[in-house]
Amino acid sequence: MKCYTLLSDLSKVRHDFRKGQSFAAKADSIQQTIVSESTLRAAKEMEAKYETAKKELKIAALEGEKRLMAWLGIAGGAVLLLALAAFYFLWRWTVQKKQLVEQRVKQLEQEQQLIATQAVLDGETTERARIARDLHDGLGSLLSVVRFKPCGYEKRGNAGSR
Repeated sequence: MKCYTLLSDLSKVRHDFRKGQSFAAKADSIQQTIVSESTLRAAKEMEAKYETAKKELKIAALEGEKRLMAWLGIAGGAVLLLALAAFYFLWRWTVQKKQLVEQRVKQLEQEQQLIATQAVLDGETTERARIARDLHDGLGSLLSVVRFKPCGYEKRGNAGSR
């Protein structure tokens, strides 16, 4: 470009304006090419910087999302463990409650059996007392009456009865 500019100036000094114009046009053409290439290069650099920044933002967003997912996974696992623990303790409580109810039922059955046995014993005691009273009062007085009152059997005599 510098050469064409110098040639253009030399041609103008020699009064060869056509060649000077031609050299100036070539110098301008080269200058426009240089400017357009540098503009293109700057645009590519800017585009590369933009893409790099865009990728860095995307990477940061993905890393943030990854951290969030990790925390959500940990929180979900903790909630799951708490739910399992709650279900386990609820199950244990139900089993213990059932065992207590079964023990209470057995205890009540034993008490009922004891009451029934006691009632049988009380009945037997009452019956024995009644039988003893009947024997004492009824048979005892009858025997006493028989002992003191002579029967017609004795009046006939001992010889006729044998």
